[in-house]
Amino acid sequence: MNGTTSATMSSVTPARFATLLLAWYDKHGRELPWRAKGRFAKDRRARNPYAILLSEMMLQQTQVPRVLIKWEEWLKRFPTAADVAKASVRDVLLQWEGMGYNNRALRLKACCEQVSEQGWPSAPDALEELPGIGRYTAHAIACFAFAQRVPIVDVNVKLVYAPFVGAGANDDAVWDYAWRALPAERFYDYNQALYDLGTVVKSGDLSTLPPSLQDVYAGVLATAGRNAGKKEKRAEKLYGGYPLRLYRGCLVQVLRDVPGHTAGAEAIGKAFAEKLSTQPASFVLDVARKLEKDGVVVVKGTTVLLAR
Repeated sequence: MNGTTSATMSSVTPARFATLLLAWYDKHGRELPWRAKGRFAKDRRARNPYAILLSEMMLQQTQVPRVLIKWEEWLKRFPTAADVAKASVRDVLLQWEGMGYNNRALRLKACCEQVSEQGWPSAPDALEELPGIGRYTAHAIACFAFAQRVPIVDVNVKLVYAPFVGAGANDDAVWDYAWRALPAERFYDYNQALYDLGTVVKSGDLSTLPPSLQDVYAGVLATAGRNAGKKEKRAEKLYGGYPLRLYRGCLVQVLRDVPGHTAGAEAIGKAFAEKLSTQPASFVLDVARKLEKDGVVVVKGTTVLLAR
């Protein structure tokens, strides 16, 4: 880190950072239907724990533009957590079409079943005990739905705090700093602003940021550039040139599209050959059995059914 950036960081105290961030967010923050800002400031869904959980689940592996469409579609089909709880697994999986990572839909359903019976807790520790909810999501729901003054830390927020805690800081260190940095007021907006700042830093275009923050995150980008390629993500095992998750997704999509949501291994194999690569029937059934363990499909001999 160069001397200029170090000096800039030393002058950006947590209080100063919050002031700069909130002023920037007021002008440049995104207006999203699950976020109480701008035209959505009075939208009840932005304070609804079920709607917020849905957005968090969808955003785990999907970009915001796609989630904006699917989130609205989902809430029209399942307006409440109770609607998801009462729905069949099949209906939930069919509505999840186009999102990928179908286990997310099953975790969402399991969570909706529990809160429909027991109600929503509001404290992060209690929320974290719900199916499919981890530390980050529990804190997000507690803050955004229940106005709890708690921090949030996800991948983007770690990037935002990296100049202050170190890029290699462990999760506990980042959470500790997040608690110390959280302002006493406007903590809802502050936490929402962290997401947008993280997105901006990742994009590499810092032009909308105030000069002090541009200096701070220019150092982050420079470090990222120097470290590019040093830590390579472990390559996924490929089957005919494609990772297993694509075959899983293809199989589920076949079942969504066919009448009765049932298909034989041969038909699924043809879809694999058309969209991915030719694979033996044994491979098709191996993929199906893995999905069966997750509760997504049912395997009967060489026939595969979308779970009911």
